[in-house]
Amino acid sequence: MRSMYVSMLALALTVLLCACVSNVPVWETVDDAQVCQGESRLPSTIVFAVPDGAAVQTFSASGAAQSCSAQDGSYEITATVLMEDDPESAIRALTGFDADRLQIVRTTRFSLPEYQFAWSAATGEGERLYRAAMLCDERYCYALCFSVPVGSGTSYDSIQESVFASFGLYYDEML
Repeated sequence: MRSMYVSMLALALTVLLCACVSNVPVWETVDDAQVCQGESRLPSTIVFAVPDGAAVQTFSASGAAQSCSAQDGSYEITATVLMEDDPESAIRALTGFDADRLQIVRTTRFSLPEYQFAWSAATGEGERLYRAAMLCDERYCYALCFSVPVGSGTSYDSIQESVFASFGLYYDEML
């Protein structure tokens, strides 16, 4: 009786353990570092408070760049996603200046490095002053710029401060 019980137990364990065999191949690597070539992540969307009365335009097919301006054209706000993972390259692409020629304030926002800087440039309408804040993640840099004509003084300071205070990123994980 005891041998029959042991035989039945051995048969049951054999059947159960046979079900544990997997047809999934086992991969072995020589190096401990495994490179995963997954899909690249889409950039986040830049969000900010649009001042009352400003006209909004999107000037890129992907929506990676948009512009807001006052009705009279006195100030302009641009939000641009730069396909740069290096902040210095992104600053050069945005301003035309090397980063070492600008006074850059480095902080963090949302656990991301933030770079704030200003410069002036001549345009078709005359000289303009630019202020920018830029957030960078591992693949993209996100820049928000506010520009006014030289000589406008402090008349746009409150608008400028509210725009930069509301600067953020939104990433839709469902995409």
